[in-house]
Amino acid sequence: MNNAALFESVRLGPYTLKNRIVLPPLTRSRSSQPGNVPNDWMVEYYSQRAGAGFMVTEGTQIEPRGQGYAWTPGIHSQAQIAGWRAVTAAVHARGGVIFSSYGMSGGSRTARCSRAVRRRSRRRRSAPTRSASSSRPHRAKACSPRQANPRR
Repeated sequence: MNNAALFESVRLGPYTLKNRIVLPPLTRSRSSQPGNVPNDWMVEYYSQRAGAGFMVTEGTQIEPRGQGYAWTPGIHSQAQIAGWRAVTAAVHARGGVIFSSYGMSGGSRTARCSRAVRRRSRRRRSAPTRSASSSRPHRAKACSPRQANPRR
């Protein structure tokens, strides 16, 4: 088997990648507490892997309610932003390309919304109705954050 193409450089949009190897997002759960701040351990982890064509960071919460796992880093406070800047600077210093993976683990969905979706879903499962314009049964729709918490 010839794997030479795997190690050839390739263009990805505006980036020229060293090779076609990709580090996928992996939840590391190593951020500093309190505050879910990217730290020196994460700087070392990502910079060690800068030889990949590009990397995608672990899921990074964009607000406190989006945290789904303990010790995962965020990017919604000044300390977190500074931590990620240190990570990206170390990766770039080694010639690496890194993309952030923004994660949302459903923290903004409230219990009120979940109950409403389950109620609608049960009703529709027991007696599906069909609209005049469609031959498909209606399906329960997920709540938007505004529907779940109208006071927002």
